[in-house]
Amino acid sequence: MLLLLVGEDGPRQVLIEVKANSNNAWYAAVELLRQLRLFVDSCAAQRILRLRGSVAGLPHELPLTGLVVARPAFFSAPGQKTNAVEPARRLLARMNTNVGVDARLAEWHSLGRTIEELR
Repeated sequence: MLLLLVGEDGPRQVLIEVKANSNNAWYAAVELLRQLRLFVDSCAAQRILRLRGSVAGLPHELPLTGLVVARPAFFSAPGQKTNAVEPARRLLARMNTNVGVDARLAEWHSLGRTIEELR
């Protein structure tokens, strides 16, 4: 899923890897990084929001954030689900430090219809 968010810091592209039950946070983080790489390397993908969006005057290069979004239980279920969260966080933090990739884990709270970064 590709979203355009416009906030105080200006417009930003958000590429989202949505997870329900399959695999765990580690696999989701690796898949997100793969999708981010494909997106960044594709000139056509980079133009999607400028060509199809309804926001006028978007800058040529929009900042990009990647999110793995899942319900809280995806990250907190016993066993492999919980055990994979910390290695996934370390992987995403390392990618941020070494390559400048902004990628995060986030929880979808259906009652409040909010997405919050996993803490």
